Amino acid sequence: MPYLLAADRGRPSEPRSEREVPWFGPSPSNPPMREATIGVVGAGGSLGRLAVAALEADGAAVVAVDVRRSDPGQRAELLSTLDALVVVAALPDATLHREALEAGCHVVDVGVDLPLNLQLLALDEVARAGPCSLVAMAGLAPGLTGALGASVLDAFAPEAQRVVVALLQSPTGTAGEHGTRDMLDLLTGADVASRHRPVLTTAGTIFRTRLLDLRNAEPDISGLGVRLEPVTGFGRAMMHLQLRALRAVRSVVPAAYPPVRDRAARRKARTPGTRETTRLSAVALDAEDRPLGGRLLTVTSDYGATAAVAAATATAAAHARLAPGAGHLLGFLGLDELVAVPHVAEVVTHDSGPLATTDDGWGRELLGVGSSPVGGCLGLSWAVVWTGCRRGVGCCR
Repeated sequence: MPYLLAADRGRPSEPRSEREVPWFGPSPSNPPMREATIGVVGAGGSLGRLAVAALEADGAAVVAVDVRRSDPGQRAELLSTLDALVVVAALPDATLHREALEAGCHVVDVGVDLPLNLQLLALDEVARAGPCSLVAMAGLAPGLTGALGASVLDAFAPEAQRVVVALLQSPTGTAGEHGTRDMLDLLTGADVASRHRPVLTTAGTIFRTRLLDLRNAEPDISGLGVRLEPVTGFGRAMMHLQLRALRAVRSVVPAAYPPVRDRAARRKARTPGTRETTRLSAVALDAEDRPLGGRLLTVTSDYGATAAVAAATATAAAHARLAPGAGHLLGFLGLDELVAVPHVAEVVTHDSGPLATTDDGWGRELLGVGSSPVGGCLGLSWAVVWTGCRRGVGCCR
């Protein structure tokens, strides 16, 4: 899978090849794997069902783990029968993770919550004593985004000072109500900035378009810190306008925000997704903020990619092919190892088509609608009118 070099830097036009790495499945150096028994917390949800399917495709025996209906003794007995545990449901703390490690069970978690992930990192000594692996942020974003960013930083070292990893989403994807609600909360925070960031095309050219901060804990948990700058955006100007309007509602009328957000999430969940293709663009920048080059991936399903990455990681852990300890995904598996796994490769591929297409709207200034004072006023007016009509106030009754 090649890296694409920035044409404006005068670098050679040939792609830079990465080292060949074997998949951690059966091979001459890796004997056939026994069947692993892997538990899944949240197996009944949309993401959980995909994770179960991916694990079964890997040949694992899957056990649904319901932490709400078991006492510590029952959980310990169950965990002792598992080779690994995949957590795709939100948990309040790291109690289950600790119990699993103490029972000799590897743990893979896809969560984004910073306080919980800090608790997971604090279990490093417990994991090493197992010896077990506790892999945090083992999904698409965060997870694959951090591995992509680290890969690009390494490829353009020592000149690369930071990398902008852009999650370019489709507004017509298949995210459910819960996922949509979380996304709206993430992108309407008061500290979310909208600025022009670099995006890579498959031709090796880089343009700047207006994208939003993706405020998650990945820079801290991955250890990349300020060198990793995760951002996101949508291929429709109206989606950016709606997000700005919701941000205005949340800031000006906080009490009105939850019902408006919930209504929008329910409406999205009732609308079948027509296209879910997501692109991951990583662009390395030097000390003077000049682009060095980068790498581009296409993801055909965000939930599918998260499930596939988590399943591949859990399978590797279950067969003792990960180092012991607790940390971010990129501390255990590299990007090339992940995308070489067959069921990961089915949903994550190197992009072979143009990014800046008219259909997607990328590269147009329309993406910046709402970033100007006029756009902000339009967005706030739209939000207030919409909220008033929905709540039956004033002249909208």
